[in-house]
Amino acid sequence: MAAVIFMAVLLAVFIALLYAVLAKASGKYAQKQIREERVMTDVTPVPAPAETWTRYDVDLDDDLQKYIGQICRKYEVSTALVMAVIEIESGCDPACVGDGGHSYGLMQIYLDCHRDRCIRLNAYNLFDPRQNVLVGVDFLAELLSYGHGEEWALSWYNGLGGDPGEYTYKVMTEAERLLESSQQVTA
Repeated sequence: MAAVIFMAVLLAVFIALLYAVLAKASGKYAQKQIREERVMTDVTPVPAPAETWTRYDVDLDDDLQKYIGQICRKYEVSTALVMAVIEIESGCDPACVGDGGHSYGLMQIYLDCHRDRCIRLNAYNLFDPRQNVLVGVDFLAELLSYGHGEEWALSWYNGLGGDPGEYTYKVMTEAERLLESSQQVTA
């Protein structure tokens, strides 16, 4: 019986010590957490790095030019090339209608040929510059993915069937001009 009482006392002491150690440890943890929170709230916020983007000599506002640059980076298509297509296709007019009423917007998307692409990209208003550019860049990226070069892709973009012609020459010349006159802007 004395052995049982001794074991019970020993167990009670052990539990008390364990409780004390855990309480002390959790108190230190809580104090450390409070100190870390205080340090984190005392820190002066660091401003985000300035965004750098390329402005091209086209009649499109800065926000749209930034968007076009982002889409082109995402699809790995030359922004200067896309700006040149926009310049040649529509003169930067988002309300432009061509090809007898079949092509729409900045990049003159031929809806009859790109209806599935528009649906896949949720681009239902080709007069919306952002939706139009998304569809056009997606199409150019697909053509470029075949590995035949920009001139070949442009000829197919314009419906010339891989035969570079005057259209391709105009776009490539405009892309070079735009690239040479482009400006890096930090905002």
